[in-house]
Amino acid sequence: MRYIHIFTLLLIIIFSIHSEISFEPMSLDKDNNFIFKSKEKLGDKPYANTFFKGKFYNNTKEFKPLTYYPEKVVYDRNNTLLYIQNRIGVYNFDYMNNSITEIKKIPGFSSGNEYSVYDLSIVSISPDGNYIVYKKPVSPMRSDIFLYNLKNEKNERVVINADRSPGETTALWAPDSNSFIYQKSGKIYYFSLKDYFSGKSLSEDWRFIGECSLKKTSWTEDGTLIWVEKNIVYQSYPEQFYYRSIYKHYLRQGTVLCKIPFDFDPASDTLQYNKHTGRLFVVKQGISISYYSIDGLLTANPYLQLNDTMRFEKVLINSNGDGAFTVKVLKNGQIEKQLILITRNANTYQFTIFKDIDTGSISNINFSHDMNSIFVSTDKGVFSILLSEKKVEWNIDLPDALEVVETETGEYIFFCKDFIWKGRDSDRKPLFLSSGDFAGFYKGQSVIYAKGKFFTIDDDTSRINEISLAASDLYTVTTNGMFRLLSREVKKGFYTDSLIIKEIYTGKQYDITSFPQLYYSLYQPEISGEFSFLDTPVSDKSEIALLFDGVKTSEGVFDILSVIEKYNIKANFFLNGNFMEINPIITTEISKFNLEVGNAFQYHVNLLENKFMIDRNFIRQGLSANEESYFKLSGKNFSPYWHAPYFVYSESIIKYGLESGYRFVSYNLDSLDWVSKSDRQLSASYFMNNEQLIERILKRLKPNQVISLSTGKNDIVREQWLFYDIETLITEMIRSGYSFTFVSTVIDKYRVK
Repeated sequence: MRYIHIFTLLLIIIFSIHSEISFEPMSLDKDNNFIFKSKEKLGDKPYANTFFKGKFYNNTKEFKPLTYYPEKVVYDRNNTLLYIQNRIGVYNFDYMNNSITEIKKIPGFSSGNEYSVYDLSIVSISPDGNYIVYKKPVSPMRSDIFLYNLKNEKNERVVINADRSPGETTALWAPDSNSFIYQKSGKIYYFSLKDYFSGKSLSEDWRFIGECSLKKTSWTEDGTLIWVEKNIVYQSYPEQFYYRSIYKHYLRQGTVLCKIPFDFDPASDTLQYNKHTGRLFVVKQGISISYYSIDGLLTANPYLQLNDTMRFEKVLINSNGDGAFTVKVLKNGQIEKQLILITRNANTYQFTIFKDIDTGSISNINFSHDMNSIFVSTDKGVFSILLSEKKVEWNIDLPDALEVVETETGEYIFFCKDFIWKGRDSDRKPLFLSSGDFAGFYKGQSVIYAKGKFFTIDDDTSRINEISLAASDLYTVTTNGMFRLLSREVKKGFYTDSLIIKEIYTGKQYDITSFPQLYYSLYQPEISGEFSFLDTPVSDKSEIALLFDGVKTSEGVFDILSVIEKYNIKANFFLNGNFMEINPIITTEISKFNLEVGNAFQYHVNLLENKFMIDRNFIRQGLSANEESYFKLSGKNFSPYWHAPYFVYSESIIKYGLESGYRFVSYNLDSLDWVSKSDRQLSASYFMNNEQLIERILKRLKPNQVISLSTGKNDIVREQWLFYDIETLITEMIRSGYSFTFVSTVIDKYRVK
């Protein structure tokens, strides 16, 4: 039995990580009411503090949030419904009565589920306001889809193993709320509520619509479904789905609407159709943007080609065809955003980069209620831009604004990092807290200190009221003589500790917070032996190094750098001369990030082939020429580490590299993201889709490894590219308890000198 307890404890001993959730007890009163806060970090950057109030009774507990960080805001203008979604749960924001309540039937932290470290799939509300469709992850790449009835609170799983698609919407509802479209394995399917509730729902294979993603699918106002496969745009209607499915061997779903002049990439391209104007907003590979008329001349289509440091992010288009879109930009080691307007000019449309004001760092854009203006939420405040005039009509100084909603009554709700405000002018006041600093009880009320002020929290509505207090007035004692509220270090996955209530006399402990359900656990060889002692390994044993290889093309660099910047992790790029010659601008931007950039030789050739005379001059010149190319572009030197093309090595290659000032780097785990579908020299088992690649990496991952990954397509034939799902891979590594370091650290600490 002793060994079993040792094994269990060691399973949860996980060490220093870059993204973490910790819990801090705030107060426990005589009636066993308690307050605690979660402290969230992404990378080394604080994310948000969320406060919770709960009660412990009859050896059980319950708690709910007091603050609501608005990570996602979903507004249903048809039914005057507003929802807040964050890593804790989903909340109904009744803006008519100024109250926020948790939808407890949807899994959340308060109901015993884990505190999420990754981007959530955005819940989808039916247009009639009766249903919410949401996802519950079951693996790194898969989620089950649930249908929640808001009226009778019935919760049903309706789809298994759909694409997880973090950060994207769960499903697309038809305007009549009778069906929705979802994505699974790069294909889209329909789900009919009428068929489901009448018991005649077809099996999933028969509900197939097309081979594309939700990003290439949209509904028009009259209920037409539009999607694109390769270079053909199709249209269909919900009333056709069932009988076309029955005759699927003779009829495909949909008829041809038009063709576009290129093939769509399933992973990176975007389409949105505006039926009123007969135009398609088309984005190719995130950089080629056009507003394509299906009836007009190609010369009448506005077109914008972004450079290598820019990527399309989000578009909004109203019924008149006007709108705006945002573009993410690599700039000085950070990701910034740029706003571009879509406006009419005589009989055509034009794109205009909006430079009239310094909007600061853009968080989000969304429409005004009449859809004639664009609201831009930034770290410097909120700006309303009138599309017809292409000018700012008003702005409000609300720092760290995340989103703004104009309701059907003309009221404004501003979601910011610290407060949720209502009202635009002199009547503007904070209604709810998004975050805070510390909390306690005062005369039986929950009180939170935020932005230099104290606020009481209404238990029923979560509304705040400012109160004049001194810090010493708060009751912040975490014991009441019978019980004590405390956090205890456990380090399971990205949890650094858990919150418990301990019965002081007996020592019995009751968990308040739940643990994450890990798909893959941190590899720990010490738990496999029959040890009679407990030993905590060194704190940095969970370190791994990601090595991104720049060989030729750079299609994945933007996505990789975006994730590195978002999670503030350490990573390594190794660049060769071919890559830098083709991608000089990208090379310069790579050098501005907090990365370790190594030398991958000037030429991408196999140094072990007989046609090369490998001597010290050849190695020295290849390393030196590549180093000078990098210095010319960046003004910086490579870190003193290198690897030969294809990672080949010999005693001479390693020796001559050392003489040139470079230590040789080899990888421990090959991601296999470079294997081509048409590669005849490798076994077919080496070619895997992204889901298989990610599962393989996570199963084989061990501390102190160097993992090699690609930054571009490099003329390889694949349908999927791992760099498009790099955030899924990295967040699952974080969930499992790994941290990220530089290759130099791995070599210095863990390899033979």
